[in-house]
Amino acid sequence: MGVRAGLTEITPEAFQEMMSGGHPDISEAEYHALDKTWSEIHEMLQPMGYPLNLTITGDSLLPEANQTYEAFLEGEDDYYVGLMTVDLVRDIAALLERIHEPSMPEVGEPQTSDGHAYIDYVGPYFQELQRTYRDAASRGNALMIVIA
Repeated sequence: MGVRAGLTEITPEAFQEMMSGGHPDISEAEYHALDKTWSEIHEMLQPMGYPLNLTITGDSLLPEANQTYEAFLEGEDDYYVGLMTVDLVRDIAALLERIHEPSMPEVGEPQTSDGHAYIDYVGPYFQELQRTYRDAASRGNALMIVIA
């Protein structure tokens, strides 16, 4: 199973090209690392329901890489690629702005015995996630996540 994840901001045109089986040049696109925190953030957001439960997995799969997130977790694939539509990015961005820190009860409790160390590690990546969604939404862009 993948250890690190990152989000890449993609234009609506690049999103459509990917969904049509194409391979647009996204080498100059904005990339935002989530390091190993993707799984903790995913778990923290699951109880909050739709659309926040799709923050890490997205709502679309590439046609040629149609493995599910569940199959990826079960070890059937070495990586996961998920896409977030422009509409999903906008909706998630608005909701993420309401969350101040990942230690807040509405997001979940720290998963380690040393809660401060956990928040010190996850907190900056959670803030990066918020910025990533906010910036992509402000530009009308979609997002792609790769976990590998």
